[in-house]
Amino acid sequence: MFNKSEEGGETIIAQGVRLDGEFKSAGKVIIEGEVVGHIETSSDILIGEHASIHADITAHNATIAGQVKGNITVTEKVEIGPTAEISGDITAQVLAIESGARLVGKCAIGEVGTEGKGKKEKNNE
Repeated sequence: MFNKSEEGGETIIAQGVRLDGEFKSAGKVIIEGEVVGHIETSSDILIGEHASIHADITAHNATIAGQVKGNITVTEKVEIGPTAEISGDITAQVLAIESGARLVGKCAIGEVGTEGKGKKEKNNE
């Protein structure tokens, strides 16, 4: 009945759903609802424009269109859409911010997990 994959399935937290606590996934995560706590996936995360996140996020890639209060750490790319509001620090290899987005925090862009090597830091406070 259900297809199992080694990479994990897709998880959707719909609008109107609230999740409190620690959330871990091996697959893609799509959030349109509210999450409070900590979010971790070894895959990609998509934060919809109606989402409200009060959590630190760890992922492979992140696309953000909603509200995030917490630090974001990804191994590859963070894309911030024009409706996004982020209050927290971002660490990633690549950062793309569209016009209209709001960001309050520090950005460390470059080699993730290395101290000072290839890192460019920008403070947007």
